[in-house]
Amino acid sequence: MGRYLLFFGCVLLGVFPCKSQDVIVLHKENKLTGRVLWEKSKGDSLFYRSAVSSGDSLLLFVPRRRVEYVLS
Repeated sequence: MGRYLLFFGCVLLGVFPCKSQDVIVLHKENKLTGRVLWEKSKGDSLFYRSAVSSGDSLLLFVPRRRVEYVLS
């Protein structure tokens, strides 16, 4: 029975895709983590979605002039 549960758990992990987070590195500041929304990021604003402890996600932005680089 235990092997069936383990097999079922492994199948579920393979079926559900995991969403990765991007790391936004700012000039002379801390790193920000979240999912960068490239399609909404127009002009000087780089939009990203960040998760909070309650399970919700916030839509935030940072000026592009403060961003050094983004790690996917």
